[in-house]
Parts: sequence; C-alpha cells; structure tokens
Amino acid sequence: MRDIYIICMVIGFLLLSLSVLGEFLENVSGALEAFLNFDFDIDLNFLPISGVSICTGLITFGGMGLLFNSLIPAIVIGYAAAMAVQMVIWRLKRVENEAMNREELYLCDGKIINTVLAGGLGTVEFDNIKGIATTFVCRSTDASEVLKQNTVVKLVEFDGEIAVVRPKDEFAGYGSMDDE
Repeated sequence: MRDIYIICMVIGFLLLSLSVLGEFLENVSGALEAFLNFDFDIDLNFLPISGVSICTGLITFGGMGLLFNSLIPAIVIGYAAAMAVQMVIWRLKRVENEAMNREELYLCDGKIINTVLAGGLGTVEFDNIKGIATTFVCRSTDASEVLKQNTVVKLVEFDGEIAVVRPKDEFAGYGSMDDE
C-alpha cells in the first residue's frame, strides 16, 4: 500500500508541474467538457474536477496514507483537501458583474474626480446602490465651464465613451410645478 501512496504523490506533483508549465490540465479538462458537452461546474459540484484540485487530492491522499498508514483517513482527507481547493477555485472564477448599465447612470449622481477645465476633459465617478464605483472620462455640457474636483454632477449623455455632464444644481428647476 505504501507504493500506491507514493505513486499517487508522484503523479499529483507531476501533473501539477505540467499544469503550471503549460496549463495542461485545464486544456484536458476543457477538451473533456467539450467532448462530453457537460458543464462540470454546475452539475458535478460534489466532485473535484479542476486539475489543481485533483492534484491536491492525489498529493494529500498519498501524504496522509503514508502518515496514517491507513486507507480510510487518506481517502477522506484527500477528498476534503481537493474539495477545499475546488471551492476556492470556484469562488475565484465566479464573476460578479456589478457594473452599472449606462441607462442606470442617468439616475445616479456623479462626482468629479479630476477637475474638468474649460473645453477639456476630466474624470467622473458614479456609485451604484451597492457602493461599486464606475469611472468615466467626462466633459462639461458648457465648454467654457470649469467643473472642480468633488462637484456633484448629473449625466446628460454619452458622446462615444465620454460622459457629458453638468452640475447637479442646474437641474434644480426641471420638472417642478413652477415650470407650468
């Protein structure tokens, strides 16, 4: 049994080395997913599927087998280590898109980060409900106007990738009953 533990450790280290050098295991895993047309991340979360987690399981299984000289603790600890690594990988790969759509920006107040000089460009930051900041290059609606740092602004439109803004106080009278 000692030989099996050593072989598992050697295979784990060898595969881990290959994956570090050429991302071998991720390519094999991707090819296997494409061949089987099966999404491992969703359907088989109870199995350690990524190459790094399999290597971790093999290395831990071999090491614990040599340490405890027993099969059951080696399997349990090896599996637990592989799953722990898989959970970390899954968490790191999960993409949380909390950026705002451009339409949502019209509802938010922005704050000038870098002063917008007359006829020039600056930087504006919009915060969403969760406090995630989105930053854009901006210019003022009035080319002769200077928007100083920390000025609160509203988005008027986008000119390509440039946000066109005006100070929030200019919107004060719009939409009020006094306009009628």
